[in-house]
Amino acid sequence: MAERYDVGIMSPKGRSVVAARRLIDRLSDTIDHIFVLRDFDVSGFSIVDTLGTDSRRYTFANDMSDKVIDLGLRLEDVEEMGLEAETVKVENRDARYDKLKEHGATDDEIEFLVPSDEDQECSRVELNAMTSPQLVEFVERKLNEYGIAKVVPADAVIEAHARRLIERGLTEKVMEQSASDIRGKAMEVALPTDFGARIRYILADHPAWSWDQAVAETVANTTAP
Repeated sequence: MAERYDVGIMSPKGRSVVAARRLIDRLSDTIDHIFVLRDFDVSGFSIVDTLGTDSRRYTFANDMSDKVIDLGLRLEDVEEMGLEAETVKVENRDARYDKLKEHGATDDEIEFLVPSDEDQECSRVELNAMTSPQLVEFVERKLNEYGIAKVVPADAVIEAHARRLIERGLTEKVMEQSASDIRGKAMEVALPTDFGARIRYILADHPAWSWDQAVAETVANTTAP
């Protein structure tokens, strides 16, 4: 799906960590949309709302309000697919109500998740209430609704890339034709008679180097004009 729609996938495993927020903040100029797939519960609403907004832990340098898009689950998705809800124990129904209201849940969604009738149990619906085919169809449908499709750049970009490929192909042909001559010239270059000793000496001075780095350094000095 990532390849077919040219999207990047990030999974912070719940509420976004500071690293996730910092990443999308720094990439803001190159990101068109940030789609959030989450459960239909108070945590899901919190995940969406906190991903692009300032908090005590992180303050955004860029405005992300128009970039973060909630794919759901929302109540209309639950009802449309007939997904099964599960009951949850809630210690403070008022706090749950306020949190849902704060993070943009509709009145109907709040009533579903934390009924005003206290004799009714609170509910939630997880993404895994869907079958795997349902989940794939759900995500594809949502992305299609927002017009997400394969990225094809402007004609000028396509032409420039084509010419780079042609240039690379021509270079490879020239290299193939000259390979034997180049190999012969490489064999004619005189190397130090104590090459191995020099490598060990360099590594003693630069213990963080690999042996091939030391070889490259020596060769560069040997063949320098």
